[in-house]
Amino acid sequence: HASEDEALRAFNSLVHSILPNAYDRALGQRYFQLKHYLLFGLFANGAAALDYTCSEIARDEVPRKVLGTFLLNSFLAASVWPLTMMLMEVVTSRFLHLQGWRERLFMFFAFLFGIVTPFVLVLGCASALAEEVVDSNWALAAMLLIHAV
Repeated sequence: HASEDEALRAFNSLVHSILPNAYDRALGQRYFQLKHYLLFGLFANGAAALDYTCSEIARDEVPRKVLGTFLLNSFLAASVWPLTMMLMEVVTSRFLHLQGWRERLFMFFAFLFGIVTPFVLVLGCASALAEEVVDSNWALAAMLLIHAV
């Protein structure tokens, strides 16, 4: 008879080998629809957008600064979060077969390069642009153009 640990390892191996194909056949390449990604972005950043915008209005900030903050946070909610989640879904679905240290290593690098790095880079650039909206018509035009696209 096999030990419980051996049985669990065998089951884990079986799941990792069968599950990716089953997901692809049942759900296709993408598991969520765009509305789900947008809803996630709204939950992830919508409350912060409302909070920052209302706090700036309460402090009687310059209207353009309020607009810049609102545009930044709505950009994060409607673009950055959904795109990051789509990317992670595609990458993760391709590597469901990994196990053990390979799985842990993949999770680390996928999180670092799939979520943290792009999000920090985009957030840094968008934040700098939002700060410039106060004084620059070009920055305001760029933020509006980003939202139009």
